[in-house]
Amino acid sequence: MLGQPAVPWTNVYGLARTILAGSLAWTLTATDPNILFRPALTSIAGASGGPLSSCSFFNLLGAHLALARYVAVGALLLTAAGWRPRFTAPFHAWLTWSFAVSCVPLDGGDQVANALALILLPVAVTDSRQWHWDPAPKVESSAAFIASRVALSAMMAVRVQVACIYLHAAIGKFSVKEWANGTAIYYWMLDPRIGLPDRLGDYVVSFLQPAGVSALLTWLPVLLELMLFLSLALRPDHRARQWLLIGGLIFHLGNVILFGLGSFFLSMSAALILLLRPFDFPFEFPVAAFDWVRSRFPVRRFLPGLEGSCSKS
Repeated sequence: MLGQPAVPWTNVYGLARTILAGSLAWTLTATDPNILFRPALTSIAGASGGPLSSCSFFNLLGAHLALARYVAVGALLLTAAGWRPRFTAPFHAWLTWSFAVSCVPLDGGDQVANALALILLPVAVTDSRQWHWDPAPKVESSAAFIASRVALSAMMAVRVQVACIYLHAAIGKFSVKEWANGTAIYYWMLDPRIGLPDRLGDYVVSFLQPAGVSALLTWLPVLLELMLFLSLALRPDHRARQWLLIGGLIFHLGNVILFGLGSFFLSMSAALILLLRPFDFPFEFPVAAFDWVRSRFPVRRFLPGLEGSCSKS
């Protein structure tokens, strides 16, 4: 029997999948598909996906966008629930990619979600668990050992990808005059298109009036982004990872409050979890929530396997 190497099949990557799938399901549910895709412009938006853009789920069903939305939301909710990762992951990746190449009002969070869903595919398709909330399986065969190495390689690729996103974001600000002189946050908050409401803006202007305050709030995000990139050099169990995770979540939550970047917050929350949380140190709260649902709702008749407690090995 082989030893027990670390495996990434825990609820750490499972929680990230839930957030990514839930975010896209929320976007599709809350927004008219004719606004997201606008059939007359779908081919133009899809051009960003290259010659394969015609394979987009939303392009293939462009004449039936309402049906496409319902099917996509159903599949995404099943993915978010954590059922059978190896079966739901390919469809999740296809839907996320399809949204990225077919959606007209695309933002950076959608692109991040697309990259993460694709890179996580090797992790999910080698995951034999019934639910991605279940305990990590033991590696007891040569095939399982090889699968674990493939999955671990994909998890490391995800971490490098997320770290590079933050490095690119930080370096890109150096060449912008407003970021260099410490006034970028001041101007962003007062921008009439994406800035703060007028009443709140008046208070913010008074708060940001001192040059030192504006400069500090401008340079702190850059420093945080650089630290998130450098987290690649930290040991998996280093305490600084926990503080960087909290700091990163607070930073993106602030962007939600100030600029309304809800889906971007969810995508980057999943990215931060994959970057900073040790994948072999599972969260406790999803297990408790899963068992609470299992014990109170008779959904096992519809989703076989839910009757097994994920808190047991």
